Amino acid sequence: MFTTQPRALVTAILSRVAPDVLYAMFTVFVLTYATEQLGLPRGQALAAVLIGSALQIVLIPLAGALSDRWNRRRMYLGGAVAASAWPFVFFPMAEAGSWGLLVLGVVVALAIHSLLYGPQAAFVAEQFTPRLRYTGSSLAYTLAGVIGGAVAPLLFTALLGSFGSWLPLALYLAGTAVVTLVGVLLGRDPAHDEDEEYTRLAKDAGRSPGRMVREAPGR
Repeated sequence: MFTTQPRALVTAILSRVAPDVLYAMFTVFVLTYATEQLGLPRGQALAAVLIGSALQIVLIPLAGALSDRWNRRRMYLGGAVAASAWPFVFFPMAEAGSWGLLVLGVVVALAIHSLLYGPQAAFVAEQFTPRLRYTGSSLAYTLAGVIGGAVAPLLFTALLGSFGSWLPLALYLAGTAVVTLVGVLLGRDPAHDEDEEYTRLAKDAGRSPGRMVREAPGR
């Protein structure tokens, strides 16, 4: 993996950073921000997150289905661009202290997250050749989780505590979106010929593609 497909691995890792950080902000840290910075009751903040999350039950599979019909990379790029811009809209809007505006902000943010998360599994898997797809996807998910969502709540807390302003939070979110944009631009579209050739070789060998992966040299 590290010697033959480093670009695919970097692409897969970077593509996951923004969705993880965006989700950490708008399902976890937004509760702290709404109650401590905006002075809203915790129940109202939690209700905003629940409404946005409920809509994702529909939006995530819808985004995945649309990405099967449209160009997946372009859709992912669109989601990353929206993720970079929305924090600069959300925080000034939320500063008004209105629960309705908070709900709107969280709903839009989680809709943008759905545009990224819905196609994510397919996009990550498509970056690797069939023989290394399992290993590459596993590494990408694990490493991206460490540098993305795992540290995001800690960084949000540190930034807000140090600066007392929403601007560093928005810049951090935008920065992670740019990281994901770079990853997606480095990526590739689905290589259907490659998959079909691998399936043909598996049939010629009298084995399933999954068994070929398990028996491939170096695994």
